[in-house]
Amino acid sequence: MDDNTCPICGFKKIEKQGMPKNDTTLITCPVCGEYVITYEAQHYEDVKDKIRENGWALSGLIRYSTDRGLERIVVRTDNIDDLLHNAIIPNADDIERKARYLQNEIRRRTHYFGESVSLNYSTNSSLAFARKGREFEALLNLLEESGIVEVGEQTLGGGFSIKLTAKGYSIDESDVLSHQVFIANWFAEEQEEVIKAVEEAVRNCGYEPMCIKDKKYPDTIMEKALGEIRKSKFVIINLTGMRPAVVYEAGFAGGIGKEFFYVQHESEKEDNKKKSFYTGHYQIQYYKDLDQLKEIVISTITARFPH
Repeated sequence: MDDNTCPICGFKKIEKQGMPKNDTTLITCPVCGEYVITYEAQHYEDVKDKIRENGWALSGLIRYSTDRGLERIVVRTDNIDDLLHNAIIPNADDIERKARYLQNEIRRRTHYFGESVSLNYSTNSSLAFARKGREFEALLNLLEESGIVEVGEQTLGGGFSIKLTAKGYSIDESDVLSHQVFIANWFAEEQEEVIKAVEEAVRNCGYEPMCIKDKKYPDTIMEKALGEIRKSKFVIINLTGMRPAVVYEAGFAGGIGKEFFYVQHESEKEDNKKKSFYTGHYQIQYYKDLDQLKEIVISTITARFPH
């Protein structure tokens, strides 16, 4: 493959930066966004075959993460299958969900009602997880026929001028991101395994966990957290440690009508008798270890939020 070609989507004229210490390459692609890929993932035939077959899915996932400032995706031989099974990725033929993704991406780029944005079929197909530029065009036509967008003339950059109608402008991103689950948890070293256990349980149920610990954002961590709560299908709140930030997030979720459930380590059960607000009005599910925590999360999601 040409040195200037993206190993995921095949787009030419990308930026590459070698990272010799761990034998990886940082790639910035106009289609995919920014990601890291290992030498093995670029050269092992079985991985290359998976990328060739599912490049549209990986490209869309990377673009989704890049545009939202999420943790940079690293493509490796040992995680390629996990990446391809990420709940964010729609089924290849789920046209309705792809169209909703595209509508949402147009809305994210629109600062006020009536503003037009320019999208290029060749570099923006990943926004809709489209397999080709032609599918992207077909999805855009579908939105136009549905009265969601108005497509204007071609722009100087090779894209098309697109404007949301009143119907399209009112999209709720949480409808599109219905696979996302926000995890409100005390951020401390001793809680890292707890968070990983909850994330694993959430993924096992077909959802994508959102936990913003240790991530850098242009806005404050709390502003980012509240924004992600708004976008999420529901919220898992771990009251262990009764940290003020977690309690605040719980109150915010309830205040905007977001569904949620509580978990907490059983060592704090007796102490909770003094905190009548939570124990008196909401059910708290107590866990003794990580295995039980995962069981609680999976059983609750399966019962209340079947995917």
